Amino acid sequence: MQTLARVSCALLLPILFFAVPAGATETATDASAAAIELQSAIETAMTSHRDELAELKARLGQMETLKGYLLNEMGAQEHKSASHRQLLLMSQPPLENLAQAIRSNRLGYENLSEQLEKLQARYNAASFLFLNADDRIALARKQMDDIPRSQLPDDRKAALAAKAEQLIDILNEKKALGEAFRKGYENLAERMSALIKEEKTLDEKLMAEFQDRKKKLLFTTANPYRYIFDNGIAEAWAQLYNRIGTLLGLSAEGLRWEQIKRIQMSSWVFVLFWLAVILALRARSRDILQRLETKHETPQWRFRRLFLFLLRRSLLYQGLALLFGAYDAFDWPLLDFGLASVLFKIFLMLLLTRWALDFIEYKYGDASLPVLGAFVVTRLQRFFKLLRAIALVSIVFTWLAGMESVLTWILRDALTIVLLGWTLHFWQRAKQVAAEAARQGQAAPDPRKMKALIGWSYLVSGGGVLISLIGYSTLAGHWWAGWIKSATLLFWAYVSWNAIEEWRRDPYVQQDLGNDPQRHGGIHRLSWPLIQLCRALCLIGVVRGIVWAWDREGALFAWVTDLLNYTHTIGNLNLNLRGIVHAVVILFFTHIIVHIGRTLLDEKVLGKKALEPGLKDSVITILSYLAWSIGLLLALASVGVNATSLAVVFGALSVGIGFGLQTIFNNFISGLILLFERPIQVGDFVEVNGIWAEVKKINVRATVVQTFDNASVIIPNSEFISQQVTNWSFKDRRMRKNLNVGVAYGSDIDLVEKTLLDIADGFPEVLKFPKPEVLFLDHGDNALLFCLRLWVQVEDGAIVPSKIRFEIDKRFRDLGLEIPFPQRDIHIRSIAKELSPAAVMEAFRGDSVENEGAPSEKKIHNNPLPNGE
Repeated sequence: MQTLARVSCALLLPILFFAVPAGATETATDASAAAIELQSAIETAMTSHRDELAELKARLGQMETLKGYLLNEMGAQEHKSASHRQLLLMSQPPLENLAQAIRSNRLGYENLSEQLEKLQARYNAASFLFLNADDRIALARKQMDDIPRSQLPDDRKAALAAKAEQLIDILNEKKALGEAFRKGYENLAERMSALIKEEKTLDEKLMAEFQDRKKKLLFTTANPYRYIFDNGIAEAWAQLYNRIGTLLGLSAEGLRWEQIKRIQMSSWVFVLFWLAVILALRARSRDILQRLETKHETPQWRFRRLFLFLLRRSLLYQGLALLFGAYDAFDWPLLDFGLASVLFKIFLMLLLTRWALDFIEYKYGDASLPVLGAFVVTRLQRFFKLLRAIALVSIVFTWLAGMESVLTWILRDALTIVLLGWTLHFWQRAKQVAAEAARQGQAAPDPRKMKALIGWSYLVSGGGVLISLIGYSTLAGHWWAGWIKSATLLFWAYVSWNAIEEWRRDPYVQQDLGNDPQRHGGIHRLSWPLIQLCRALCLIGVVRGIVWAWDREGALFAWVTDLLNYTHTIGNLNLNLRGIVHAVVILFFTHIIVHIGRTLLDEKVLGKKALEPGLKDSVITILSYLAWSIGLLLALASVGVNATSLAVVFGALSVGIGFGLQTIFNNFISGLILLFERPIQVGDFVEVNGIWAEVKKINVRATVVQTFDNASVIIPNSEFISQQVTNWSFKDRRMRKNLNVGVAYGSDIDLVEKTLLDIADGFPEVLKFPKPEVLFLDHGDNALLFCLRLWVQVEDGAIVPSKIRFEIDKRFRDLGLEIPFPQRDIHIRSIAKELSPAAVMEAFRGDSVENEGAPSEKKIHNNPLPNGE
């Protein structure tokens, strides 16, 4: 703030000079006051510029100190770069040395980049002290030339001129120092920028050499055992001691502490912060996961609880593996001697073996196992503990001794031979236990599965030993790492797939929304597309992970990429597999998005609006068609179909529509008319060709209706447009039902009317408006005819009248109201003597005897009455 005030005073000086024009006439008192004011302004400006000059000198001194430090840093980096370039000149540089050189080089040029940014900030902070120095000097000289023309006394003029001359000298000195500051900064910044550029170029060369060396080592044979008899063991121990000293900074070449001190405090704060976060969240996360496990202790959550169990038991290892894995993957400037990579491998191995042991405990901990099963579980627990110990020893010793050290080869081969011996002993003992269990009457294991497991275990353990002994040490390490990664991926694929299947079999997912909409809210409708998406991601992840586990150099991915990029030209259409795969993916995700979108619109957006069910379904269907149209256009564009090709396709479609697709196109247009005009809607009760049914779905080509016999009928959309359709719920879902009933002559008709109205009022399904009414229809031949006219909803049009008829019959019986049936009374006025009752009975007996033996035939003798009666 003081510096800004001083600069402001210096800038006010020209204004004060111009306040005294040459032609002004003042009194002696005014001239004296002006001279005093000018003298004060000049002295203030001189004081300000002296302070700025002192500050500039101090900053220049700091710049020189920083320059010396940066030159030392640059010299050290150039010295390391020279040694790194020596690695590039070697025919077979050690892989660890290349990795160390890459880390050291990146740490160096990243440190220089940060220092360059600080240098730029220092220059920007000091540049205002000497900017526009020439303009200030020119202005001061002009004002000094104006002093003699002022109306001040001569002695005042001389004093002001002397002060102005001193001010000009100060400004000239500031200019010279500023020029030196600027040149020093520019030279240093230019050297640093050039060095950073060289280091980045060197980093690219080192990385390329590192990748090439890794590829060559994978299939390069070496036999370090030949050096054992040439005092190779002693040299290997000496090299191990030197490497340990170098790594820990104990040797003269180490300078490890200096490297650590050069790292910014923010990097240490970052890693310490995340360590604290991991430790702090561990207990809280464990409690949350424990509560989730306890909440879902059901058979339907077996594998999902397994996922929570494994996550809860390994939170610390997961956090530390992710932290140091990130430092190793992104080469963050924390430690440049591979410690982050080693810590990542250690915690990753601890994590993997912890998952295996926890899985065995979860699945078999409380189970009652047979003899062979208990033996296998116990030995598997020992195996994973042995594997963890072998892996940790191998990781640490390889880091200390180097990947290509004789001691590393000996230790690694010894450990793999121990693992192979354990495998042989395990299967020998397992066969004995299986035989003993068979003698005790327990079921023997499947021999085919046993042979497959034995062969696989011998392949893995014996293959690694064989590959290493014949000299392919790097390939042997890749062999073990590939099997470990593959086993881990397959294990999590097994857990994930079964968890997805549990989700699919969940009762909430299987049941229909209408059963309990208040409880489930329809969210389970989103489960199907999410389940399909999870299945697809699981399969893709497993395949890609297995390929990555064995193809770490990306050769297979490169081949697949070339295959996908292969283009085949058909006319103006360029087809390649990548476009086809993209089109399939686009269509799949369009299907998922449409399904999820329909559910969200139905349940969350339109479901809260007071809309008709048919209108809501029409809006959802039209938006679905629009989404599918966009998805199809994107899929066609990804395949390579342009606007010209689309015009050809549409032209072909027009010809096809004119010939063979006319019916399909007619149904499609009819479906659009049904959606927009809405003569029928989803949920309507219609009658088509004598079929009563409820509209369930209006699709692109046809409409699905469901009859009251629970039969689904597929009716083309064109029939709803071209033929007569009766919609019983169009704009109004009420329908009138007429129930005819007859009572015997002489019944109390008022009681009949009152009873019928009481019965109708007793059913809540019967609408109160229009209210039920009873009509006296007619005096029939056999009964007094009444009609109960009532209104119900269309969906109740069958069951409610049936219930009312049951109630009418019951109530009329209780009230003694007779429901007559048709009958006819015959009055016989005369009969012939020949047809006396005795003669009729005799004739009937004669007919019966005559027809005996021919029961299927009946003879009826019609004797005419005498006199035509």
